[in-house]
Amino acid sequence: MPESIREELARVQAQLRPAFPSVRWVAPEGIHLTLKFLVDTPADRIEAISRALEQAAAGVSPHQVEVGGIGGFPSHAAPRVLWVGVRAPEELARLQGRVEEASAALGFPREDRAVSPHLTLSRAREGMTSGERRRLGEAAQALRLESLGAFLVDRVSLMQSTFGLTATP
Repeated sequence: MPESIREELARVQAQLRPAFPSVRWVAPEGIHLTLKFLVDTPADRIEAISRALEQAAAGVSPHQVEVGGIGGFPSHAAPRVLWVGVRAPEELARLQGRVEEASAALGFPREDRAVSPHLTLSRAREGMTSGERRRLGEAAQALRLESLGAFLVDRVSLMQSTFGLTATP
């Protein structure tokens, strides 16, 4: 993802951050498009996973995706996860499907939910009230976020996510 889009995502976060201390904001350099989340993966499986991802990506042509729009999971009105959307051609769905197949062949469970390409901006902290989540949803929708730009999807990377508890926002 180009730095210009990361800067725009950071700008969106900066507009919302002061009013929402009960939110964990994703560091802009850590924002990414997830194709498959592999929970608790032992280090000795990394090489096999990397090979499988390389093979899955080899059959998909590079393609442009557009970043824009803002929403939340489980709902836009009271999000636990706040995201910016990714509008993509069928090639991205094809890539995600190939990654899903490759990971299933390695014994990882298949995803039951429909894939919704997005870039996560924040996650609600434990104890965030439904009223706070509603306010966050309203503030996010008020931004009327249009296109932040586009970028070329031409590679797949295996990333490690570490979720930890911290006393500071």
